[in-house]
Amino acid sequence: MLLRSLTLAALAVVIGCGGSGYEVVRVHGGRASVGRFVPSTAYAASLEASIAEERGDWALAAELLRRARDEDPDGPELGARLGVALCHLGKVQAGMFAIEDALRIDPDLERGYTARARCRLLTAKTAAELAAVRDDLQRALAADADALEPALLLVDLDLRANDLTRARARAEETVVLHPRSARALRMLAEIAARQGDGKRAMSAALAATQLDDATGMLAKQVALDAVDGAGVAAYSLAMRATRPPGRSEAASGLCAEQLKAFEAIASRAEPDAVVTAADGVRSACPELDAQITRIEVVATWTPKTADAVEARALSATSAEARRFGARMRLRRLSLDALLDPSALPRAEDRPTLALHLAIAAVRKTDKSPADAEALARVARDLAPSEPTVARLAAEVMHRRGKPKDDPIRVAACTLARTPLEKQGC
Repeated sequence: MLLRSLTLAALAVVIGCGGSGYEVVRVHGGRASVGRFVPSTAYAASLEASIAEERGDWALAAELLRRARDEDPDGPELGARLGVALCHLGKVQAGMFAIEDALRIDPDLERGYTARARCRLLTAKTAAELAAVRDDLQRALAADADALEPALLLVDLDLRANDLTRARARAEETVVLHPRSARALRMLAEIAARQGDGKRAMSAALAATQLDDATGMLAKQVALDAVDGAGVAAYSLAMRATRPPGRSEAASGLCAEQLKAFEAIASRAEPDAVVTAADGVRSACPELDAQITRIEVVATWTPKTADAVEARALSATSAEARRFGARMRLRRLSLDALLDPSALPRAEDRPTLALHLAIAAVRKTDKSPADAEALARVARDLAPSEPTVARLAAEVMHRRGKPKDDPIRVAACTLARTPLEKQGC
């Protein structure tokens, strides 16, 4: 605190003097550095210009940067930024002059070489012109190896040359150096997508989304397109690898998007890929286990796979998913098997309770036919859309001699899907 107070006091004294030849101490990120004195008015104009640059308002940016440079004529970075703004306004000659002037003040200015490359890139068409851009970017990185902008522009040049291998390697390196850059992650996602690497594309896109929604959504759309061509396994592995810890509204929204994507994929993928994708989404969003299980079962169930598919559902983490698996299995059981109490799940919900009541009704039919019919109607009212309950209630009506047009028997036939269910129609 004492050092900070002294530093701020020194700055106040220097700024109060207003002389442009003074040096000041600045503290950034816990590190102190000595630099030129810059008037506060120049700082303010420079900050406003940064906002205009981000928005692409190059006319306003140029006006603000001119104002800042008038206040701080010895600041080379302001000249470099002004040059880029002028180039974007079509004043390439004036822009290049401002950049060259900045490089004369500081021949090792990374921003100067990057600015010149950006201006050249706006009009570059020939191989020689693109080579000059690449040379500027390499000189920029030689001046500052950790600079982000020239690294991204070099990746862009590699993509223009359709050199995906070099672009991928450079993008991976940039992400390692700048793990908090959503732009770097987006570029990596796009490159991986073009290479058909859905797993890496999706993981990079989701990482970008966590840093910046707008950039991340653009990356994710590209990645999802890549997943369509690369297979579902890559998607599921990416979901599993990039799920952020903890719960939040943003995380819930991401889970909803993942569920929607999984549902679309499950509608067209091979069963093995659907299972892999289901595991990935379930691992990322365990609270959606029931919905995931329902989609997975419907997409992968066939008479040949029924036992394995239902077994997975019966071992699901959520009770709702397990009940769904149980009801799928009950639909394949014969009437005799249904009457075996060991085949029944626990009566944890209305449909399963209705199932127990309907089975009891079938058992009562011979000895207490009126009670059996009343019990069957209660079961049917508890779960009117549950096929197995409808089937058992219809069996009671059949044993009671009700005709085929009896409403309960008609309802059972309407819900019938399996061969066993259709036998009673």
